[in-house]
Amino acid sequence: AKPADDDSPGSVFFVLWICHTVVSVIMAIAALMALGAGFESHPALMSIMMFAVVIKELVILGIMITGSTVKRSRGELFCADLFFAVFYSVAYTLVIGNILSPQGYDNYLYASWYSKPLFFINIFAVLLIFLILYMPLLLPYFISGKYGSLRSRALLIFSIGIVASGALLPLFEGDYSLEHALEEPLSSEILFINGRDMKAVPPEIGKLVNLRVLHLGYNELSALPDEIRDLDKLQWISLEGNAFKSIPPVLLDISSLREMNIHYNRISFFPEDLTPLKKMEKIDESLNRLSVKEKKRILQNLGGEKVKF
Repeated sequence: AKPADDDSPGSVFFVLWICHTVVSVIMAIAALMALGAGFESHPALMSIMMFAVVIKELVILGIMITGSTVKRSRGELFCADLFFAVFYSVAYTLVIGNILSPQGYDNYLYASWYSKPLFFINIFAVLLIFLILYMPLLLPYFISGKYGSLRSRALLIFSIGIVASGALLPLFEGDYSLEHALEEPLSSEILFINGRDMKAVPPEIGKLVNLRVLHLGYNELSALPDEIRDLDKLQWISLEGNAFKSIPPVLLDISSLREMNIHYNRISFFPEDLTPLKKMEKIDESLNRLSVKEKKRILQNLGGEKVKF
């Protein structure tokens, strides 16, 4: 960063530096958590990372306050700009993408493809969150005159575009048409066919043997075809907003299934034998018609952390 102009208030830079530091710390924590680390599992690693981030921010503060009178060659300036673009584009793409990534596949952009207004509203919301997280990292450089030249402004636009794309692109993963998925059935792993007013799922879906994620929410379904049983790699399924009166028995035969969303149906009872459901990690059963007695039976057998009523 270039030194601040003489008429730039020191307090403004200090506030910007605080914002920069806070966001950098948050992103460092998010990066480590994305790699599986945490304060409980890896306290030493987290502490070292926090210390390193604070040292980096103190160096930045020192540069902003004292500046540098040393003239740099074009090669040095190019390398500095390249490092800046890589650090604030590629590095933070992973971190911001992790922060913005949805906890469930319901929030993927293709999950809202059936409604164009909702689709674009979701894109706008993701980009807004991205800007809220990302811009505090750039403000100190912008205010201090880092982007005074045309080249620097072009670098800024390129940097923001790269990171914004990195935040959005993972949310486009998957297919939103069964017909399109069946063109290359072995390559299809994520399929969103929710909100299509379907009354029955075509049996051809059984050809998607590598499918991991299947969103069938907000249709008019009351049963699933036996061919669903062939999806032996399925891990996540959503049946929310349909007309199921019980958990489809065919799902109990899929040993790979880990998460099931049957929210907002007409389910009044679970299977008598709950053993096949014990392998599940999460079952969203809220807004159904289970009696208090049935809920107690489910909780006694499956536990309260696994089932959401």
